[in-house]
Amino acid sequence: MAGGPSGADDFERQANSISKRPLAPYSRRLDPEAHNSIAVLTGDMAWERAVSPSCWFQGARLLLPFGENPSRYTWPVSGRDCILFSFGKEELHETLVRLSMELVQAGALFVIWNFGPKPALVFRGQQWMPV
Repeated sequence: MAGGPSGADDFERQANSISKRPLAPYSRRLDPEAHNSIAVLTGDMAWERAVSPSCWFQGARLLLPFGENPSRYTWPVSGRDCILFSFGKEELHETLVRLSMELVQAGALFVIWNFGPKPALVFRGQQWMPV
């Protein structure tokens, strides 16, 4: 076939690429039957907060390692809402937008940004809505 690979070949290549991405940290601790909220920890102190024995968040947790590209990971969030928290130095705004898009593309119902005293924002589909 002249002119390069077909659309089906591109789709298969993309699917294979996605399936080879590692799961986001703490994914293996998720209950696949649960449909509750998931806290997604970000920032340069996210690891410390994730392993903290404190009861600051009772639900499931995922983590974006600081400075990492969210597209590098598989996000098992289908059918759940995600709440982003930032600890320590905040990720770049572009990284947080990319993370939100990845979560929605992975099936999250919506993504809430909950960053301290700032007003919360909800990302659903391709648009932002203030809370």
